Amino acid sequence: MIIKIKAIKSPDFERLIRYILPKRHHRSKRDMMFIFKHNLKGNRVEDWLQQFEENESFRIHKRTGNTILTHEIISFNAEDSPHIDVEMMRDFTKKYIEYRGLRGMYIAVPHFDTDNFHIHLCCSGVEYRTGKAMRLSRKEFQDLKIRMQEYQMQKYPQLQHSIVRHGGKKAHQKDREYQAQKRSGQASKRTRIKEQVRDISLRANSPDEFINLLKNQNLKPYYRSEKLTGVISSKRKYRFKTLGVKDEIEHIFEREKRRSLEREIDR
Repeated sequence: MIIKIKAIKSPDFERLIRYILPKRHHRSKRDMMFIFKHNLKGNRVEDWLQQFEENESFRIHKRTGNTILTHEIISFNAEDSPHIDVEMMRDFTKKYIEYRGLRGMYIAVPHFDTDNFHIHLCCSGVEYRTGKAMRLSRKEFQDLKIRMQEYQMQKYPQLQHSIVRHGGKKAHQKDREYQAQKRSGQASKRTRIKEQVRDISLRANSPDEFINLLKNQNLKPYYRSEKLTGVISSKRKYRFKTLGVKDEIEHIFEREKRRSLEREIDR
């Protein structure tokens, strides 16, 4: 799949929302349409506009040139169109928002009116009611594309023509592994373990819960110098650093440290 993100500097929410909504002559095809909303209420454009604009008012750092919203597109190769249905598009939408950031505000609509099916998303420039920017660094955007493709290859191997090679070493994926995945349409064991660990890190609310969830997935934690370093599966060690998930794991432990410090202050 191809993922594009276009930053929009003006608060023109209405123009983008109306652009991505199903066109009048497509609305009769209910079985091929959905409007997916996240952190938004109501069913009218006017309601959504008010909520997007209100959320923008929470922005912490205000300056000229802020990205107020983004237009994001997930696109598939035309040769894979016969294998793509509306439920698959809905599933990709949910997974994309999970990886992109659940704290954002989104409206997503699939488009089947061209040979290459695609999904349009309108995304808020700041997180829901926190005022923190939703900006992605180059590395974070690269990781997002890789994670989405890994999910595609693992769950929908029939989409052979929508596999894209994402940039060499920065992709954290050896060439042999990439070529093997492309030929088979199946994710490698290393890739599957990385995805497992990442999904667990999203669900875990504490280090203890993270470790218990790992064990429930038959991933045995291992330590170096008393520090959680990786997991063991089938007697093979996988370090968080080489899996590319070290930052997510450290975030869980840092968050717990902050909570402990806050509890000490409150006493």
